[in-house]
Amino acid sequence: MKKSKPGVRQVHLVSRQMAAWPPKVLVCQALKERTKLVREKSSRWITKWFRDAVLDRPKLQTLRTLKAKAEE
Repeated sequence: MKKSKPGVRQVHLVSRQMAAWPPKVLVCQALKERTKLVREKSSRWITKWFRDAVLDRPKLQTLRTLKAKAEE
């Protein structure tokens, strides 16, 4: 295995830390806002999809009859 210089590993670790915690600059704020808008749009789409879904009636009727028979 090839040995690397000790300073190279330290630079690598520092660059990873910088990537993990980006500086708070206008570009980062703009990206955060864009991400927030995309999440909200996705949530609205999923909510609409479930709101328009039709329940499976035969299964509900079967469940109700089973409950009624159990109560008798």
